[in-house]
Amino acid sequence: MAKSAEELLIYLFDEILPKHGMNLRVKQKELSLEMLRALRENKLALCEAEVGTGKTHAYILALTVHNIYSDKKIPAVISTSTIALQKALTEEYIPQISGILLEHHVINKPLSFVVRKGKRHYVCDSRLKIYETSIKKLQREVDANLILELARLGEQEFDRIDLDDAVLTPYVKGRINVFRCNKSCPYSLLCRFMNFKKKCMTDNFDFQITNHNYILADLIGQKQGRKPLFPGYGAMVFDESHKLIDAARQMYSTVWDEQDAEFIVGLSEVNRRTTGMDELTVLRSQLAEYNRQIFGRLAGDLAGNHTREGGRIEIVIGSMEKSI
Repeated sequence: MAKSAEELLIYLFDEILPKHGMNLRVKQKELSLEMLRALRENKLALCEAEVGTGKTHAYILALTVHNIYSDKKIPAVISTSTIALQKALTEEYIPQISGILLEHHVINKPLSFVVRKGKRHYVCDSRLKIYETSIKKLQREVDANLILELARLGEQEFDRIDLDDAVLTPYVKGRINVFRCNKSCPYSLLCRFMNFKKKCMTDNFDFQITNHNYILADLIGQKQGRKPLFPGYGAMVFDESHKLIDAARQMYSTVWDEQDAEFIVGLSEVNRRTTGMDELTVLRSQLAEYNRQIFGRLAGDLAGNHTREGGRIEIVIGSMEKSI
């Protein structure tokens, strides 16, 4: 074993990886070393690399080497922006690196990982049984393949509950996914999803692979007093971090359109009639007028030239909109 993490990482790039068809790429090695230095010094690293540099291999190796030399073995979180990249990590990159490191006795057991998603991506045993029973009662020949797929889902091991891999329509997935959990559920003690969550909260995995939205959901939940969605981790990697801002806009934004305001005004009219609060008429009139003004101003701005980036339009908010 090399004397330091840096020496081991350099040795892997210079001597080991080329033996497995991964020719030395200087920029890839430099990138991985920069990541490793940030990990060792507990600092933030913002890294940009050209397409084809091999950044995924770079950070997997940096994380793995860092963990080898750490006093406490704790998982790393890898956040991606696409399911395709998650699949590449779990089906290609991590198994490949794991096999190479095992062959050369750098590690003594395969690198392990778990994929974390929102609960609606997983099958609920209770809802699955209810839906499966209802389909069987119909006794329709057209449902034969559906019944087989539902049965397959129910018979799989506890960690095979991912609906993204199921051959089912979005409607059916919506009927059998994990919508909510409670202790009164007849499957609460044997629930595969709950057991999966418990296992995910241990330090049994080298990598916890997730997406940007799930990370942000965890942050929002903790601010609201809910328990963390991840166990303690030693490092976090945002792959394609430039897309994090889009995920943040999606998670933190509230959409308000002209029809929403009109609907609320309509509700207040019903309330006025039932309570006899005549002064509410003035407030309703003001709200309706403000609504017309602000959306009229926005519509005017949109009619001219504007720059579109990522499907969004940038508009400068004036004093009138701020006062409203």
